[in-house]
Amino acid sequence: MKSVILSILMLAFLSTPAIAEDKIYTEGDFSYRLTSEGAVLVNWENQGEELALSTLIVPSTLGGKPVVGIGAEVFDTDQRGTFTDPVELIIPEGVVFLEEGALTGCGASIIYLPATLETIAEGSMLHFRAEIIFPQGNPFFVMNKGFLIDTRTDTLLYSTPYSSEEAIPTVTRLGKSCLDNWLIDKTEVILPDSISAISAAVFYDLPYLEKVVLPANLSALDSVSFNATAIKELAIPSTVTQIPAYCFVTCDLTSIGIPNGVEYIGEYAFYYNWELAEVILSESVQFVGYNAFPEECCIITLNPATHFETLEEYQVRDPNGEWWE
Repeated sequence: MKSVILSILMLAFLSTPAIAEDKIYTEGDFSYRLTSEGAVLVNWENQGEELALSTLIVPSTLGGKPVVGIGAEVFDTDQRGTFTDPVELIIPEGVVFLEEGALTGCGASIIYLPATLETIAEGSMLHFRAEIIFPQGNPFFVMNKGFLIDTRTDTLLYSTPYSSEEAIPTVTRLGKSCLDNWLIDKTEVILPDSISAISAAVFYDLPYLEKVVLPANLSALDSVSFNATAIKELAIPSTVTQIPAYCFVTCDLTSIGIPNGVEYIGEYAFYYNWELAEVILSESVQFVGYNAFPEECCIITLNPATHFETLEEYQVRDPNGEWWE
C-alpha cells in the first residue's frame, strides 16, 4: 500500500511542471509560455494599430529562457492591425519549430528563418505572401525558385508569390495549403509525375481552376485536397486506394472515373457536385461513405459486395460529424 501511495505522490509531483507550463507570461510586446526546452512565443501585441516598421526582430530570449518555438498566428496582422511599410521579420537563431499557423496572416514582405529550425508544421503559412530567406542556411529546409521544401520528407511546404511563373519542383509530397500563392489565377495545372501524395486544402476555394492533371503514381489524397474548385472532369490514377471524406466536395464535376484499385470512398467525397449524373464504381470498391455522391447521381456498382454506409452507421462511426441531415 505504501508503494502505491508513493507512486501516486510521485506522479502528482512530476505532473506539476506541465501544469505550470500552460501559464502565459509577458515581456515587452511579446507573450510566451514556458516548456522544458525554453520559451514558445504565443503573441505579439501590436494593439490593433497601424505600425510604421521596417524590421521586427523576435527576441532570442524571453523570461531568461531561449526562444525555441513560434506558436499559431503570433504575427496575424490581418486580424490585429496592419504594417504601413514593408516589414522584415527576423526569427532568431535558436528557434527550433514553427507550430501550425505560426505565420498565418503575417503581413511581412521578407522573413528570415534560422539555421537551427528543425520543424515547420504544414499549414504554417496560410494567407501569407512573404519571401523567405535562410541567412545562414539550414540543414533541413531549402528555398528552390520560390518554393520552400523539407528535404527530409521531400515535401513542398510553401510557395512564394515569386514562384508563380516557375514549374512546381519535382517533390514527392504536396503539403497542406502549400500552393496558395502559386495557384493564383491559374485555370489549369499539370502536376509533376514525382508527386505521390497530396495533403489537405492544396486545391481549395479556387473557383477559376478548371483542370488538374494528376500524376500517374499518385497514391495518397487527403480530406478536402480538392474543395470548391471549378474542375469538371478528373482522372484518378489506379494507384489511389482511398478517396477520403470531403475530398472533392463542392466542385463542378460532370464526370469522374473510379478506377480499379480504389477500395474506400469517404463520406461526402463527391457531394455538392450537382451535375454529376452517373458514376461507375469499379470492382475494387468495398466501402462508400454516407452521402459520398449527390442524391440524384446514378451509381452503378460492379461489385455486388460494395457496402453503402447509412446515416445511422455514419453517426456511430463519427458521433461528432457536423454534416448530418
